[in-house]
Amino acid sequence: MSTPSRAPSLDRFTQTRRTFRWDMSQDLSSTERSDMRLWLDSRFEDGRLDPEVPDAATWSAGLARAIIEALLGLRDKRQLERWMIPSLYTAMKHLQLDPATLGRSRRSCAPVIWRSTHIAAGIAESAVVVRSPQRSYAVALRLEAFRGRWITTALEIA
Repeated sequence: MSTPSRAPSLDRFTQTRRTFRWDMSQDLSSTERSDMRLWLDSRFEDGRLDPEVPDAATWSAGLARAIIEALLGLRDKRQLERWMIPSLYTAMKHLQLDPATLGRSRRSCAPVIWRSTHIAAGIAESAVVVRSPQRSYAVALRLEAFRGRWITTALEIA
């Protein structure tokens, strides 16, 4: 049984970083982007968006908190898989934030400021400031409505 090899493009995410940026429009090939767009467009039924999608602002604050907690080792990264497109999750699961902050505290993080803007039907962009025990992080997310929930299609952390 052989172990699947990681894509060479993921090597830039395995190192310890203070910032992270992943965007479907920049980090996927045109073929992968086209396939992902087809998958995401399955969110529409009869040409209408699912009305059950929760409020993007509040939801993004909770997701940003979960992302930072996962990157600091306070939460299992696999909990985030459902809320990100597969290629973004693959890139993010290899990421480590500043090693000086890892495991120093078991206290959780808290979102302190968040804003969200709807840029199109079923698409929102959010900015969240998350305070951890050692420092604060800025998290920017692009969310798309997908089968009654939000899914992250772009992520930036600083």
